[in-house]
Amino acid sequence: MPIIHSPQYTKITHPQTRAIEACYTFRVTMEESDDPITFLVEEPSALVSSMIASCLKENSAWWEGFLRHFLERSSKFFSKVYTVQQLLPIITHTFVADSSIHVPGPSNVALSPKSIQIRGGTFCVFWEYECESLVIDIPVGALPVDPERSMPEFSTLSDLDPLDPSVPVELEEFSLQEIPLSTTENSARLHDRQKAKEARLKAKLAIYRAQTELNEYYDKYGTDLSDSDASDSDTESAVSRK
Repeated sequence: MPIIHSPQYTKITHPQTRAIEACYTFRVTMEESDDPITFLVEEPSALVSSMIASCLKENSAWWEGFLRHFLERSSKFFSKVYTVQQLLPIITHTFVADSSIHVPGPSNVALSPKSIQIRGGTFCVFWEYECESLVIDIPVGALPVDPERSMPEFSTLSDLDPLDPSVPVELEEFSLQEIPLSTTENSARLHDRQKAKEARLKAKLAIYRAQTELNEYYDKYGTDLSDSDASDSDTESAVSRK
């Protein structure tokens, strides 16, 4: 909880009546474990006391808890016992620093009570503030790598690394731009291009199925296959199962 220091007694001149009046100032120190209250400024704006009032309304539990803590810590300095409900209607708020400087928007503003001043029948809380501009970074550098650009070339089935059959493999269709064709192509050529694309997909599926069967063979018999075992007929059989 915040530390409430003993009041400092001074005499000040009232700005309107010019009368000399007593002033009691209680300094407030926020501990590291104390979280400030915050509010959002969406557009560039000067800080005004009404922003504090709105923030306290949204954080009424925190605000009433702070006042209750203040009364408990400073009760020995008052002539009688006061309650939070008695204080709420007479409290005013202001910023410690010059609030004429515009806060850039959108910004997050954190408020912390700096001191409480009681004088001439008024109860004023002075607030410190910190502004933090809200900047959102989209992690574009962490986007998935294009699998087509990172796929290695294999000359034979034996060159493939073993795959885990339990892990699904995503097979993406090739982009139409991968087959260079002129802009004046006719319908027959467009049909042939579609067939070529399907053939490449089937070949890709055949390689995956062949590797899955090799993995099952290794798991069952624990021996390697010779190059002669991976015949063309085996590959053609795998393609025909599509």
